[in-house]
Amino acid sequence: MSSKLATKKAKKTPKAKKHEAKKNGRPSEYTAQKATAICTLIAEGLSLRKACKSVQMSTVTVRNWLLQHPEFVKQYARAREEQADFYAEDIIEIADGEEMPDQKRVRIDARKWVACKLHPRVYGDKLDVTTRDESPPITREWMIDTMRKSPDFLAEVESMVAEAKR
Repeated sequence: MSSKLATKKAKKTPKAKKHEAKKNGRPSEYTAQKATAICTLIAEGLSLRKACKSVQMSTVTVRNWLLQHPEFVKQYARAREEQADFYAEDIIEIADGEEMPDQKRVRIDARKWVACKLHPRVYGDKLDVTTRDESPPITREWMIDTMRKSPDFLAEVESMVAEAKR
């Protein structure tokens, strides 16, 4: 009886493997040309929604591409950084325009906020003061030890402090 169960399990296993190998859903519409077209439109200031609409695609499709295509992730990230640059340049044009000051302020603030979110290293308000090398941070103890070892260093620091107070 156990041999009958073993043969039944053996018969069911290949069917299960065939079912697992089959892909569900539509095939991907991804091509390098479509990806470049989307990224170019984004870099020129269009939102993802408007860029997708202009090439008659769904934003969901593009977001799926970001999950499935690592080369597209890099291209998309670069397009978003270029979009931040576009908005920064757009701010100058708006400021020089003939609109009412309140209207300008709203448009400029919106672009500043988006540019800050898209490319915070360049347009963000927060300064990055962390070091990227392996050197230890400068501590009070290090400063004191260095000043004790080098009188020239102490004199230089004192002159910098005095100059800053002026």
